[in-house]
Amino acid sequence: MSWSDAGVSILALAVFAGGLVLARAIGRALVTMRARRLEELEHRGSVHGSDMILRVSLIFVWAGGAFGALCLLPGLAWVSSGDREALEIAARLFGVAAFIVGFGVLVALSGMRLFVLEPDRITRSGPLRERSIRFDDITRLREAGAFPSLRVEATDSAIRLPKSIAGFDDVFNRLVAQTHPDVFTHTIPAEPADGVSMLGESTTAARYAVTARRLRINIGVLALLFLLCVTWPWFVVNGEHPVRDAFIFAGMSLLLWLGIYAMVRSESLQPDQPIELELHPRTIRWRVLRGGWQERDRTELVSASVETTIIYVKGQAGHRYPLRLRFVDGTVVKVDDFRARHFGSSTQLVGHDIRRRFVTTDARDPADELAAADHLEAGRAAEAAGESLAAVESYERAIAHWPSARNLALHRHLGDVLRTVAGSLPSSNRSERMSAIAMRQRAVGHYRAHVDHFPTDADAWQGIGATLAGDYRTDLADEAIETAEQLLLSGRAQSTTHLLDGIVAD
Repeated sequence: MSWSDAGVSILALAVFAGGLVLARAIGRALVTMRARRLEELEHRGSVHGSDMILRVSLIFVWAGGAFGALCLLPGLAWVSSGDREALEIAARLFGVAAFIVGFGVLVALSGMRLFVLEPDRITRSGPLRERSIRFDDITRLREAGAFPSLRVEATDSAIRLPKSIAGFDDVFNRLVAQTHPDVFTHTIPAEPADGVSMLGESTTAARYAVTARRLRINIGVLALLFLLCVTWPWFVVNGEHPVRDAFIFAGMSLLLWLGIYAMVRSESLQPDQPIELELHPRTIRWRVLRGGWQERDRTELVSASVETTIIYVKGQAGHRYPLRLRFVDGTVVKVDDFRARHFGSSTQLVGHDIRRRFVTTDARDPADELAAADHLEAGRAAEAAGESLAAVESYERAIAHWPSARNLALHRHLGDVLRTVAGSLPSSNRSERMSAIAMRQRAVGHYRAHVDHFPTDADAWQGIGATLAGDYRTDLADEAIETAEQLLLSGRAQSTTHLLDGIVAD
């Protein structure tokens, strides 16, 4: 390589590096702008936002800056030689780069929307304007559009809350606490079961179901695709060995069909999730695809909580909000985001509907309170004897029988107990490690159930963060700890420790 070639290479690298430096400066300016807006809004209430869109926009800014810097090379050639073609190339490169950078900046500005929970309203604060809805004016909360989000509607305005914002659970629980229950209504006429009087109780039930039309469409499309994959090679393939080649292409098509089937099954045909869920005054009934009805009494439901998780695709975090119904016999019924959308709702709204119907002492029998007292006594005795898991089971039965505010406060205590048990388990083999993971998941479930009812308990949020901190990815733990910090700094934090006085063993 000659010295001139080396000089051109060095110049190209220098120009490329200059473009990255410029893109970095633009990116830092955008990040600084967002941080400044966060500081300006913190005095008004708890601030929630997501930096995912900002991170995506910075990719465009960096790519555009690096690409745009290359226009200097043909530009220098035009300055030195007066070549008009070099000038045209430089202008085109600059135009494309400017478009990419401009698009990235616009995306970044849209991603700078922050949501402020003020004492009497929720506000969406954008770079250019704000929109607020008072809690008293909210008329409906519903799942919005194709992207995971919650639409908060008033008579003359609406705000869409992306579920990717940090602390979405806290936002939803605050909205639930401040909003009239009618905005969540999802009912069908209920018919009393044989021999059961519904006098004095709610005469409405709720039914969530995947429509038969959706199932027929999914199955029909899969069947047609299967037929197409098997038959098309016999009409198209020619050559010296048409039969052999047709079998080969049919096999390749079937592999593609299996991939499509796996994706459809993971979203629409999950065999372990209910396709029908009915909430009657005394019972919860559900059935899975190709399965019979299962039923549980209301005194068997321990919790119905959205246990937020994060999945990673190429290093990028994505939130998932599975609803899990946990019963005293260990049964766990899962409803994920896709299934809830098939129900025409969201996991948060379905979970809230279940809690307001069953996790309450309204219309409960006095015998349920007596049974809960017996289970509390058994739990205290087991905990005093050092039998932690037996104590947890007894306390869970007490919550299920009589979900009063004092008993619901047990959820945080049970999370602490299970987290301690999980930490004490040895990790010398795979089965013990899996047991510890399952115990931590169960602990997180109790913490989540606690903040459903006591969203301002910073200790419970810290418990979630501490339980999840041992995982490989800590984004979810960081979100929970950030929520706890916001509660403490804003003065909204309220402890529930006093509710446990006299309930658990000292």
